Amino acid sequence: TLQRTQARRPERFAEIFPECTATILEEVDRLKHIVSEFSAFARLPASEPRPGSLSDVVKRSVELAGGFDDEAGATLELALGADVDPVLLDPDRMTQLVQNLVKNALEAAAGTGKPAHVRVTTRALDGRVVELSVADNGPGVKAEDESRVFTPYFTKKAGGTGLGLAVVSRIAAEHGGSVRLDPGQGGGGATFTGQLRRP
Repeated sequence: TLQRTQARRPERFAEIFPECTATILEEVDRLKHIVSEFSAFARLPASEPRPGSLSDVVKRSVELAGGFDDEAGATLELALGADVDPVLLDPDRMTQLVQNLVKNALEAAAGTGKPAHVRVTTRALDGRVVELSVADNGPGVKAEDESRVFTPYFTKKAGGTGLGLAVVSRIAAEHGGSVRLDPGQGGGGATFTGQLRRP
């Protein structure tokens, strides 16, 4: 566009130059972000689970995730079980898992036009298993997308890389478990739930 304008209508070149260059820089930044995400996924270190506090990890993850803007009315609810610790986890990888789920929940809820509400829950199912859930009040996951949400590079978000939930699935598997989806279609929001083992 710049080349054509300079050749055919040079008097307008100064007018369109700022807009065109801003667009180019935005696209370069977006591509840099995507490349960075792909590289991070490829280099993701293997988890090394050891006895630790899931409650501490959840609190730290939520603080690091950020994104809760009071002006926008976004709210976060923590419902952490008193009897869940200790569990076997890699603190760094589990922090990434929770951050990704919270970020995903915020983004899903933000698309509804109403204040986002995210609930993070931990509870002991029995003497050996602890459950972690992250639920949102977004539109839920469409039936045709349910089997693909954990597939690398699958995304419905503009500018998304499709790696957030793929990373979640990999980290969960490295902790000896998996993450399941309750799609909550019909405006009920989606819930992602995973399980951890006790030492």
